[in-house]
Amino acid sequence: MIHATLNALNEIPLSEFVEKLKDIFEHSPWVAQRAGEFRPFSSCESLYERMVNVVQTASEEEKLNLIQAHPHLGKTMSSFSQSELKTAGLSQLSEAEYKLFSG
Repeated sequence: MIHATLNALNEIPLSEFVEKLKDIFEHSPWVAQRAGEFRPFSSCESLYERMVNVVQTASEEEKLNLIQAHPHLGKTMSSFSQSELKTAGLSQLSEAEYKLFSG
C-alpha cells in the first residue's frame, strides 16, 4: 500500500518516487521511473494515465516482460487487472500470442 500524498510524490527524489510506486505495474519499476520524469502531476488520475501511457509506448520486449511478471495471467483476475491489460492493448491476444507471452 502506498502511504504518500500526491504532493509528496511530486516533491520527493525520483529514486524514492520509483521505490514507492515500483509495484503498481507488476514489479516493473521502469514504468514508475519513466512516469516520474513527467512530474509534477495535478491529480492521481493524471499520474495513472501517464503510467498507462508509459506501458502503451513501451517496446514489445518491455511489454512481454511486464506480462510475464503478472503472476496470474490467464487465470481469473480482478476487474482492475483486466482493465490494466485492456488499457495496454493486451486483452485480445490470439492463442499464438498468448502462448508467446505466457512463456
